[in-house]
Formats: sequence, structure tokens, C-alpha cells
Amino acid sequence: MDRKHTQHTRAAILLLLLSLLGAFALPALSQADEAYPIALVDDDLFLLLPDGTRQQLTTRPDKRKQGYTLRRADIFPSPNGRFIIYRDVPDFIADAWLDNQIGSVSELPTDLFLIDLDSGEELRFAAHAPGTAYRDGRLVYRASNGHAAAWSPAGTEFAYIERIVVPDAPERQQLLVYDAVNRLDRLLAQVVAPETLPGNVIWTDAGIAAGTSLYSPDGDKVETPFLHGGVLIDFPLLLDGKLYVTVNRRGHPAPEGTVFLFDLLDGEYYSAEGYVSVVSATAPETSLVLVNYQSDTRPEGVYTRDGTRIFRPSVSAPFPVDFVLSPDGLRFSYVEIGSGARGSIVISADGEEAVYPDAQILGWGAPQDTLFNPDAPITLTATTELESEVECGPLPAVELVPGQRGIVLGPDPNRLRAAPSLDAAQISVIPGGGVFDVVAGQQNVCGGGSRWAQVRYADFTGWTAMTGNNLQLVQPIPQRSNKR
Repeated sequence: MDRKHTQHTRAAILLLLLSLLGAFALPALSQADEAYPIALVDDDLFLLLPDGTRQQLTTRPDKRKQGYTLRRADIFPSPNGRFIIYRDVPDFIADAWLDNQIGSVSELPTDLFLIDLDSGEELRFAAHAPGTAYRDGRLVYRASNGHAAAWSPAGTEFAYIERIVVPDAPERQQLLVYDAVNRLDRLLAQVVAPETLPGNVIWTDAGIAAGTSLYSPDGDKVETPFLHGGVLIDFPLLLDGKLYVTVNRRGHPAPEGTVFLFDLLDGEYYSAEGYVSVVSATAPETSLVLVNYQSDTRPEGVYTRDGTRIFRPSVSAPFPVDFVLSPDGLRFSYVEIGSGARGSIVISADGEEAVYPDAQILGWGAPQDTLFNPDAPITLTATTELESEVECGPLPAVELVPGQRGIVLGPDPNRLRAAPSLDAAQISVIPGGGVFDVVAGQQNVCGGGSRWAQVRYADFTGWTAMTGNNLQLVQPIPQRSNKR
């Protein structure tokens, strides 16, 4: 065979190989294209297309499929529909599971994968180190339970919490942000046990909220108000564009149908009638509402914004579970399980139903927590129900006015501390009879049996006790009137 004939043969073989590879590659979808439901079929992720066909997104190894089945909490579609992030167990965990080294556990170590629907690329961007072993290894738990992660409103960056467990060392937790466009990540916060990061993350225009900590997208920690001692947070939510956290006092939960809220920017406490519910993050004002959907795999009902219930989940087989909202919030899906199950069902706001047999829809649009009352508009009422005598003491708050002055009653001095707590660092002392300025900060924070005020004395700004040991320790100085 001459050289020219050999070159033509090699070129033909190369073209054939490229065409075969192209047949198995993920076709790129334009960012402008409609977002499609993400479904699990035969333990791989697919897009369910409008013409009834499926587009395969992943090809998971058989041992990983046998060792771990993906769930709704593992799927994080971006708000703009360009990216999908999903959690999966690393191969060594699948091996350990199949080898019966792992018993029944509520959580497994995970890696994070990115699928770029524009380019068709899939990559593992947060992974365990090569050679990690299940026993005596460095195990990392990422974006646990579906709440410890959130996309930026623009849909280009992904914030998530990971928990790192190393034998014979304190547990470490960290909040990271992954830039899906530039394929870069950065660390926002890190704590070591016994400190912990909250298990819920939300990304708003105000920043990235993890519990009561707020970070700018650049990673700077934003100063936020202090909670009363003994007050516990559940998770952050958005209501009419404002950022709140739901709270309860230890041993004093909110009554059924009532939610206690803390304004994460102003430091005020509120009570409201309603339920923490789910709407679409991209169309929260017009979205259907999944009411009371945080503590179960199905909501109490699906409602329109005017409080009309358009769907009530069945309480008998086949059971509807794993509800997901479309990006526009005007459709929802669920998975049927039990006898007579049909697969996944998509329902529009006007009741039109589409059935996808043998497909388990896990993701679609990005969800957002909010507060919703199907019977009445949400009204916030200022409340003191989160105060307790244990943390506040028996005396009422002293009415110090920001911008005016106060005085320490003495004869003993008042300590000025870095935070409203008896355990906080002392930064100065205000002597008995000493006059201080009341700053335009947070006032009346309870902790350790005292009520605290944020004040400035000399060149120091900090916290001083207004009351303590059943005594009033400070009082306001009346402002002089200019009237004659």
C-alpha cells in the first residue's frame, strides 16, 4: 500500500471516530433555550424535552449506580437554566457500600459535578483526594440535605457548605463559592468544632446568608444584628424582597400556623401567621406556591397567589412525592410511588397534565423559601415573645435613643464589651457617672440575664449592660429643648 493511500485510509478512520464520538457527546443547548425538567432514568440524569424525547446528561459508572441512587436533594439547577450541579458519591464510597463496609446511614460523603448545557461539558469540581479510603480517610460532606447550597441570582456562581471529617481531629466546616463560568472557587468562611455553620444558605441581592451570617459576593463578612440569647435559627427566607431568618426560642416554639421572624438587616423580631413555603426563585411574585414544604417530601398543597388551592397531594397510594417547580413557577411536577404509580407527572396552573413514565423528575427550576398564608395577606407584627427572663432578666428595657446620650448610674462602673454577652471581650470601662453616646446601632439585646445597648464611650464603640442583677444600670439623659 503506498503512502498516499495510507494517509487517506487514516483520515477516513479519524473521521469515523470523530463522528462516533459526536454521537455520544452531549449536544450543546443555547442559554436562551427553555429550561427542561431534569429526570433520573436508569440511574442517569436526562433532560425531558417537549417532543417527548430524552437527552442524556450523565453516564454514571455501574458501581456508583448500585451504591447510590440520586435524589431530589442532590440536584441544583441554576436559575437561568445554563448549568446543573449535582452531588454523587465518590467511587470509593460506592465500593465500600457494595462491600458491606457501610451500614444504614443518613448521609454519605459526596463530590460535586457541574454540567454546562451551553458547551455540553461535565466536570467534577469538588472531589475527594485520590486514594481516599472510607475507613480512616478524609471524608467530605457537601451541600447536605439540599438546603446547604444556593445559586447566585444571576445563575453563574454557586455557594455551598461542606463538612470535613478527619480521624482524630476536630470537624471542620467551610462555606465556599464556585464560579461556574470561570471554573474557580473561593473560601468565604471556615470554622472548627465545636463551632458550626448553619445548614441553610440563601443568595440574595443583599449577599450570601448562612444562618445569621451575611457575606458579600467578594467574601467580606457583612455586619448583622445580634440575636437574643437562647434564640435558635431555622433558615433564611425572602419576603417582599427583605431578608429574614425564621427563629424560635429554646423550649418555646411558635404555635402551629405562626412563624417568628428576625430581620437580618434591622435586628427586629416579628410574628406572622403563615407557613414557610416554596416558590420559584426566578419568578417569586407570580409563582405557584408549595405550602409547608420543609418538613416532608410533599407540600400541604399547591396554591395560586390568591390563595386558591389547585392541588392537594393524595394520602393513599399512589403517593405523590418530590415536588419541583418550573423556572417560571407556573408548572410543577411530582413523582408517584407505590402501587399504580405512573412515573413523573407535570401539571400546569390550569390543570393540564403530562405523564412521563419510567422517569423520576428531580430538578427543574431553582426554589426559594418564603412565607405564605393561603387565607390572608402576610402581616408582620413586632413581638417580644422571643424574650425570656432567663436571658433578659426581670426588668424592662431602658429607652435609650440613638443619637442622644446616656449615663451609668454607678457607683460601680459598667464594662464595655465587644458583643452583648458576659463572655465577650472587654474593650473599655465606663465609670459610675460616666456619660456615653447611644449609637445608631442595635439596642435591647438580651443575653446572660441582662439587656444590652450599643454605645460609644471615649474612642470605643461596644456593648454595655442596661440592666443586670435586678438593677437598672444606665438611664438616658433628657435632651435639652431649644425652646424658651
